[in-house]
Amino acid sequence: MMIGDQFLEVVAPTQDGTTAGRLLDKRSGDGGYMVLYEVDDLDERIEHVEGRGVRIVWAGDLGNIRGRHLHPRDVGGALVSIDEPVPNGAWRWGGPDWTAHVDTSVVSAIAGVTVGANDPAAMRARWSDLGIDTSVGFADAGNRGEGIDGVDLVATDRDRVGESFLICGVSFALV
Repeated sequence: MMIGDQFLEVVAPTQDGTTAGRLLDKRSGDGGYMVLYEVDDLDERIEHVEGRGVRIVWAGDLGNIRGRHLHPRDVGGALVSIDEPVPNGAWRWGGPDWTAHVDTSVVSAIAGVTVGANDPAAMRARWSDLGIDTSVGFADAGNRGEGIDGVDLVATDRDRVGESFLICGVSFALV
């Protein structure tokens, strides 16, 4: 789903044994599972995280985009993807015509995410050390365990700020 020039991906695994499926199963079958960053310095960032013991669980290199998924056990709380499109903003993962579907009539951007953690301070420190803590908050995990618990969306209609919706175990708040 388009949110300004960003995406909210909905995943419903159709077979057993997928990474997303395993992460969702740990959280009672629904919830957020991935945080994805667009960067312009993928090689430097990967060198940085690997130097801190993070394993790469998936690598994709296409002509106009490169991406890496970081092992959730090495990061904590979520699968993290770091992607470098060329040029910046050319988001191949959205399909060839994604820009034609940009609609900012309700929300204009993703402002941030909240990750539930068994030890929020420790996870915050880990994400900070890895350089992936931009626009991420951390809160107590609760009974569903670690994972993405909230997404803040920038409301186009400022009168709607403060509204929130619970969808598949994730709280979406208009900010």
